[in-house]
Amino acid sequence: MQYEMIFSLLVFAIEVFVLGGLIRMILRGNRSMVLVFFTFAMASLFLSYLYWIAFSAIRPDERLVFAANEISEWALFLMYGTSLSYMFAGSKPLGIGGFAIVFLSCSANTALWIGWSGEWMQDIVTGLCICYLAMWLGRGLLATKAMSRRHWIALFCFFTVAVGTQAVSFLAGAPVATLYLVSFLALATLLVILYILTITLLRKANSAEDYQKVFCAALLLILLTSLGLYMSEGVYYEILNASVGIAYILAYVPLRKGAATE
Repeated sequence: MQYEMIFSLLVFAIEVFVLGGLIRMILRGNRSMVLVFFTFAMASLFLSYLYWIAFSAIRPDERLVFAANEISEWALFLMYGTSLSYMFAGSKPLGIGGFAIVFLSCSANTALWIGWSGEWMQDIVTGLCICYLAMWLGRGLLATKAMSRRHWIALFCFFTVAVGTQAVSFLAGAPVATLYLVSFLALATLLVILYILTITLLRKANSAEDYQKVFCAALLLILLTSLGLYMSEGVYYEILNASVGIAYILAYVPLRKGAATE
């Protein structure tokens, strides 16, 4: 618990830095709807972290009750999606295949959350919010061509393994250490691949379109890390929790560089 609190405080400090930078951009005249809604998203994240830290300090080692942090996370995913909806308003919608993949992936995660927690309403709402974000994120990734065919294959394969092993563990009737390890390694490998991709895109970026690629790739990192946190505990949770701050910075930098100016 002590290490988890330290990691959360570190990421919270990064999130405050990013939120402060976004607010400064707005005050200096950048009033694009992409930036505004992304700022709303990071403000929701700020509230979620603040609630978690305060609750953990007051009632350590207890599960969070249904309250502000869950509502903040719903708002976070919806605002991320809305930010993308302005950036890619004229992009081609996902086809039937893309829609089916997103819907089935979100449904599988939602079913597992319900199976583990028994919180039907909260988990279904969370799944719907994530599905909304994933739909727009898919459109953005396809419109910008941020990912190659190999990256899409890696995303599909590693994510399927990560979720599939969780499902097998659930069907076994109890957490299975080996399956949890395989699940985490699959997700961690995917995240490393995507971090390399995002940083490479950022280093090569020199136009608004290039920075939009970085923005989408960074949001994909945030989304996948969030899903990983929802299905992890112990050291796995702490590793993911400690790494997500990098993704926040990678999403913030392209906005500063001109990914959203209108």
